[in-house]
Amino acid sequence: MSKTLNAERGTDSQQRIVMPFSYADRATPDGYKCGDCGTTGVRLYREYQTFLNHQHLRCRKCACKKQGCEPDNASEHSIGWLVAAVPTEDGETYWGYTSVPQDGVEWWNRLPRHNYKLTHPAGNGE
Repeated sequence: MSKTLNAERGTDSQQRIVMPFSYADRATPDGYKCGDCGTTGVRLYREYQTFLNHQHLRCRKCACKKQGCEPDNASEHSIGWLVAAVPTEDGETYWGYTSVPQDGVEWWNRLPRHNYKLTHPAGNGE
């Protein structure tokens, strides 16, 4: 993250991946968006066991396209090697796949799976 972006987000000493927020919120924090198509307000996935500065978030449709498969189970917490991207409430990192606190799991599960108003680059809206 650039120093300019840090300044815009109001922090110089620590890099944030998203703006601080609360799991009690029904919305996603600023900065939580698909790195491929730009959709916001939906469940996002990140690379499993990957350093934070190499993370690339993807929505369900872009994750399925990248992995060449559908979600691995009904709860959709993983798609291939991509896992649920649950940010910490302070916005500094993502929880490890098996370390997400229950309120973080519930927050992510409340998010919609799709943004039906978005038209993806492939041309079909989902």
